Amino acid sequence: MKRNCKFCWIILGLFLLGNVLLLSVWWLKSNRCDWERGERRSSSREEYTNQMRLFLNEKASIDSVQFAQISILRGDYYVLLEPLKSNVDSLRKELAFYTFSDGKDTSVVADLVGEIVRNQQDIEYLNCKHYKEVRQVCYSEEQKRKLDQAFRDFISKHHKRRRGHGPR
Repeated sequence: MKRNCKFCWIILGLFLLGNVLLLSVWWLKSNRCDWERGERRSSSREEYTNQMRLFLNEKASIDSVQFAQISILRGDYYVLLEPLKSNVDSLRKELAFYTFSDGKDTSVVADLVGEIVRNQQDIEYLNCKHYKEVRQVCYSEEQKRKLDQAFRDFISKHHKRRRGHGPR
């Protein structure tokens, strides 16, 4: 009987040691990932900018002066875009909460959907205005045509549709 008890204590000790070891590895890894994530954000933004610069240079012969102008336009665009996108997201969450509640008032749903549509409409107008401003950076009609094609290629390759927006 004593031997069985000693064996149980050894097994219990091994489980405890394994848990401590597993938790310490997990804790060290999560701290390292948090640190790397902070580093990765800034480097990935720079990497994306460099990839975009190379892509526009290759596809539309956009030089560094033009790219600097496009970067300024892009910064201004995102300042206007982010509040609209966050508003759409919060309205969608509110609509989802209402959908799963016991509320039966369809006017609330109509109001929320109407607000989402108005914000989405503002986003689409902003997108169109931004692209027209980017096109004005081009030196010639040929460069505009190449830029148009580059954006079409990029959008067809990278544009992800949200659920409910039709087939791809």
